[in-house]
Amino acid sequence: MSNLITIQDILHAQYVLKEQKNVEIRKTPMLFDTHNFVGIPKKLAELNLSSLHFKLENMQTMGCYKTRGVVYMMNKESYPMDGINNDDDDDNNENESSNEERKRMVSMSAGNFARAFSYVTQKQGVDCYLFMPENVPVERINIAKQFGAEVFLRPRLELQNAVNDFIKQENNTVEYAHPFDDKRLFAGYSTIGQEIVDQLIGYNNNNEKDNNNDNENGKKDLIVIVEIGGGGLISGVSSFFGLFEGYDEFKEKYNIRVVGVEPEGANSMFLSLQEGHAVHLDKITTFVNGLAPPFAGENALQHVREFVEEVVLVTDEEVKESMSVLFHNYKIVAESAGAAGFAALLNNKIKNVENSEVVCLISGGNIDIQEFSSVLLNN
Repeated sequence: MSNLITIQDILHAQYVLKEQKNVEIRKTPMLFDTHNFVGIPKKLAELNLSSLHFKLENMQTMGCYKTRGVVYMMNKESYPMDGINNDDDDDNNENESSNEERKRMVSMSAGNFARAFSYVTQKQGVDCYLFMPENVPVERINIAKQFGAEVFLRPRLELQNAVNDFIKQENNTVEYAHPFDDKRLFAGYSTIGQEIVDQLIGYNNNNEKDNNNDNENGKKDLIVIVEIGGGGLISGVSSFFGLFEGYDEFKEKYNIRVVGVEPEGANSMFLSLQEGHAVHLDKITTFVNGLAPPFAGENALQHVREFVEEVVLVTDEEVKESMSVLFHNYKIVAESAGAAGFAALLNNKIKNVENSEVVCLISGGNIDIQEFSSVLLNN
């Protein structure tokens, strides 16, 4: 347990994100009871869910959840932070004492982290260097450059080595910001879990519903579906549900299950759980760029083992179908990574969902019009 974030870390992140004024962090909306919408797909209706809600992080600042984590990671109040020890960043700890000392930072990303990282570093007055995959859409490169980042393109599987070489070339004067395996990111992302609980409590208080429970312990299953790339998002959200304090009536009502979803063509966390260590992929065969890092995070793997019930896989075609259903039936614009969780539900990949209440996280909505049009026209 010593390598996991703590409830103190989670509470500290809640405080920092609420009190900081430099970047807007939105309490993103929840779209409730979407299983009752007119015209939903037959196979969704056949799941016999008690309720289906969408948590819309595609409406977060910069169009994705990443902004929460980057703001917290870069906030000087999180240096140092009780309970968080990024074991792989020990060499950089001397440079993390204050925001004044962090003037140059480097990271790697296929899109959403790059977007949030370049935006926040600009706000903080920090020079930003980004390594991105060669096949990343030009629009994503241009957005990072718009916020002042210097961008370098490399083959996806060579990104980490390229970052390491760059830091050595710069004589270790550039701080590395890990795009998904920094525990400060986990703490920042945990605030999504808090919002989900608060929003469900508010909704339940305002709506009289049948509270029949089928579980032998008298509780209703609440399934929270979260996408997995390197594992940062699910580490934060699942940690909140595993550690949160108070909310006694909520805990008495629900048996909370967190389920992770990965693309079949980038299943590093799925394989890591099977093999017992963080797996590095030899190849990536998915169009879901936002969920396709070449390896799972070591820190993330520990949190997924501790707090996540299962990890399931979806195909590219299932993700495309999900994007189409979200748009046509719910008017939600979700990028491929943001639609993967719903794809798993829609295609019955998650066990024991009947009569459950489900929250599906829509993690991002940053997609260029050409890709989105192509998906919609062919699904």
